[in-house]
Amino acid sequence: MNMQSNIVEVIGFDLGHGETAVAKANMRENVEPKMLEIFGKKSQVTAIGRHPKTESIMIGEMATTLEGVENLDVCFKTSALNDPQARRSIRAFFQTCYKHLVHTHQVRGNGETYLAVGCPSAWKNMSYQDHTLLKEYQHLLSFDNTLPLKVIPESRAAFMQAREGGAVTINELKATVLVIDLGSSTTDITRVKGTSSITPYDFGIPLGASVIDYGILWHSLSSPLNSDRDELIKLFEKRADLKAKALLACREAKEKFFRHPPDMREDPDLKVIIPIDFQYVFTFRAVASRAVIRKILSKPLRELGNRSWEKQFSQLLEWTRQKLEKEGDAPSVILFTGGASRMDFIIRIARKIFPEKNIRITVDDEPAYAIAKGLAYVGRWDLRTTEFMDAVDRFCQEEIPAIVSEYETHLLDRLVTVLAENILNFALKQGIIDWMEQRVRALEDLDSHVETLVKQWIKSEQGMRAIFDACKVWFKPILREITGRTDQICRKYFLEAGSLHINPTLKFEDFKVGMKVGSLDFVESAGIIVGIIVSIAIASVLGGSGIALVYSGPVGWLVGLIVALPFGGFLAGRTEKFIRRADLPRAVRQTVVSKHAIENKIKDRGIRAELEDEIRTAVMNSRSDLDKMVENLTAELQRELHKKANDVRILIP
Repeated sequence: MNMQSNIVEVIGFDLGHGETAVAKANMRENVEPKMLEIFGKKSQVTAIGRHPKTESIMIGEMATTLEGVENLDVCFKTSALNDPQARRSIRAFFQTCYKHLVHTHQVRGNGETYLAVGCPSAWKNMSYQDHTLLKEYQHLLSFDNTLPLKVIPESRAAFMQAREGGAVTINELKATVLVIDLGSSTTDITRVKGTSSITPYDFGIPLGASVIDYGILWHSLSSPLNSDRDELIKLFEKRADLKAKALLACREAKEKFFRHPPDMREDPDLKVIIPIDFQYVFTFRAVASRAVIRKILSKPLRELGNRSWEKQFSQLLEWTRQKLEKEGDAPSVILFTGGASRMDFIIRIARKIFPEKNIRITVDDEPAYAIAKGLAYVGRWDLRTTEFMDAVDRFCQEEIPAIVSEYETHLLDRLVTVLAENILNFALKQGIIDWMEQRVRALEDLDSHVETLVKQWIKSEQGMRAIFDACKVWFKPILREITGRTDQICRKYFLEAGSLHINPTLKFEDFKVGMKVGSLDFVESAGIIVGIIVSIAIASVLGGSGIALVYSGPVGWLVGLIVALPFGGFLAGRTEKFIRRADLPRAVRQTVVSKHAIENKIKDRGIRAELEDEIRTAVMNSRSDLDKMVENLTAELQRELHKKANDVRILIP
């Protein structure tokens, strides 16, 4: 059994540089992902350490607040996966989180859980030894071979959360939308244009909010509030765990500062202070104020190429704008996600780069949870669409050929009826009238004359349209049958009924212009199918056997009428062969038959039935052409259904 068929839940795991959040999506229900709790919190600081007595691993807030925690490591998510300490911290933190979720019955495990873990967008293009950094990260996290796990660029998660969470409407997605995820270590920008593809254009750069946290740390050490500055610096140099705690205090001060209303943040006297006692001797005070934040944002930094944070972010947005303009594009919406997007200067910079009033700039309602929920959405979408496309492929391979073959006799009946009706009502009727009016020399010439008329009708616009219309009538129940069966697939994957409705292009104008009778040169692919049917009609009716009844039946009827005439010695002793070859006077011909008599003969059910049998036999003798027609129609329907499925799969929730 396919492992994927056992999966009932998808876990979106946003292991961030600064904070971690986890969400769960149900595979069998179309509901919003639910946030899970990691040791009592929906968002935990990304921190890990060991308990001083039990040596058990502690993560999150417990690791940063418990006195004496050993080997404390925070903000350790990095692209430098060749760093042994970073590898140990990432792997242990991830394992501990997952096992806690299983232990607390928030996650099933046992092959029923699928993990979708996020990574910065830039990682998918970065190399690690002989493969990509993304693959190495996935390998690092795969501690259990029975646990399905996939690493997904966070840009995809940002897009899916924006779409499914309602921050961006389907109508807005028809234009261009920029989703900007501001994390602790990176900024990822996703451009989504239209709704036909789930793979957005995205990129990321190492510009995160943790740069501001470090800035607050060093500004705080210079503050008069930290009179033990020199001792604290020495302590931080010796104890990385204490420095990590100070850094967390700086992040908390920053977040609390930006939670104040805008008018209060403009107060130069407003200071957010977070104190931490170290070893009951020193106290470090993290200080965030308007002046401190402004200095940090405007200070050139070596790690940013001697550009300030604000300048680097502005250039990133300006570069994005220029790239869009070069492609003749512009965003209708700019959506910010990630915890750092709460800082209101982000919106101010964005509005400066994108001043147009018709561009909506907004922040996700729950930016700290957006990526976790988005990862759950993406993971569920990946699984559902894989199943969906497999179901469509099985339908194409197994059911479409059976449906087309099932309706093959419908086409045959329709084609035979059309051919017989028009041969009788056009070719034969006109042929007898032409003989009656002496436009045909002898009865033996009527054979070739009727054949010529049949050819003219089939090649005429009237004939082609009659055959074309027969094909259209035949197509309809096939398409209805396919739509009815594919609606079951749509319902299973939460798509609207009719989402897989297909209607292969079949226009008479294209068919008529593109076709050359006797060949298969068509404009439209669906026209090829009609062309094969026309070829079948020509081969069947003009190949000899199909038209035989026309010659032997009505011509024999005319000969009989002539022999029975009371012309005395004119035809006495004349053989039937002579009568067939004779150029009879017009008066004789018009005495033998009238237009009314012709009409009655044409309507003779016996003649029609025999002609239809002859044509049906002739068509069946063209088995190779019929098989080719079925093969072409099957391939066309399969191609159209695959194309339709690929277009609508983005709508799967």
